[in-house]
Amino acid sequence: MAEKADDVRFCLAVPYTEANLQAFLKRYAGNRHLKVEEHATSKKGRKVERLRLGRLDGEPKYRVLIACRHHCCEMMASWELEGIIERVLADDADGRWFRENVEFAVLPFMDKDGVEAGDQGKNRKPHDHNRDYMGQSIYTEVAALREFVTKWTPTLAFDLHCPWIRGDSATASNEQIVLVGNQSPEMWQRQQDFGKVLEKVQTGPLPYRTKYNIPWGKGWNTNKEPRSYSAWAGLLPGVRMAVTVEIPYATAGGKPVTADSARAFGHDLARAMRAYLEK
Repeated sequence: MAEKADDVRFCLAVPYTEANLQAFLKRYAGNRHLKVEEHATSKKGRKVERLRLGRLDGEPKYRVLIACRHHCCEMMASWELEGIIERVLADDADGRWFRENVEFAVLPFMDKDGVEAGDQGKNRKPHDHNRDYMGQSIYTEVAALREFVTKWTPTLAFDLHCPWIRGDSATASNEQIVLVGNQSPEMWQRQQDFGKVLEKVQTGPLPYRTKYNIPWGKGWNTNKEPRSYSAWAGLLPGVRMAVTVEIPYATAGGKPVTADSARAFGHDLARAMRAYLEK
C-alpha cells in the first residue's frame, strides 16, 4: 500500500472504470476510424460514452451494437471489450475488413454511476439496467440507447456480462464462457451457429465450448418478457442475431481470466463476428 494512501479498496477481480477506458482510448487518439460521442448523462450527472468505430464514412454493409456493464460489477467484460476494439482497429486483414464493412456502436458503461461508485448493481431495486427495456426506461443510459436504435439499425447485437462469482450448478457453469439462449427457437439456433463459428476460430488462451451455452428455460434463464438488452435487441427489425456473452471473473475452463486473457478472448469474439457475417 502506498504510504500516503487515504483508503484501501478491495475488488473481486481486475477493476475497470472510466480512467481505464480513457487510458485505452489514448492509444487511438487521432484515429479516423474511432469517434467518442456523448451517449447520455447519468442520473448523477456523469457523461456516458458511446464509441463509434470501424466503417464511419459512407454506408456500411453491417452494423454491430455492443453493450457492456449493464451490471456495473462485471468488470472482466470491459477487458474483453478492449480486445474487440483492438481487433477492429488493428493494422491487419481483420481490421481492414471491419473498417471496410462494419460500423460498430459500443456502450462501454451502461451503468456509469455504478461503475464509478464501485457498486454491485445487479438486481438493484426496482430493477437493474438490464431489466429496463420494457415500458418507460428509468435509466438515462437505457432510454438513450432505445432512442439511438430508432435511427441506427444493428445487424448483430452483443451484451457483455460476467456470471456469478464461481462454481457450477446442474444447469449452468460460472467458470465457463457461455452464450445465453434466447426464448425464440430461431434466435437460439442463430446463437448456436455463432457459437460454432466462435469455437472454430478461437486462438486465445480462454476456451469456449458450445456445450456450455445456457438454453432458455434452464437454470436462471427463464425470463419470459423481453426486459433484458439481448431479448429486446433480438426483436429489433433487421437484427440477425442478438446474444449475451458471459465471461467468468477468475477461471474459464480451468484457465485464469486476467486482463490480457480477457482481451485475447475479445479478439476471438471479433474474429467470430467477421466469420459469421461473411457466412
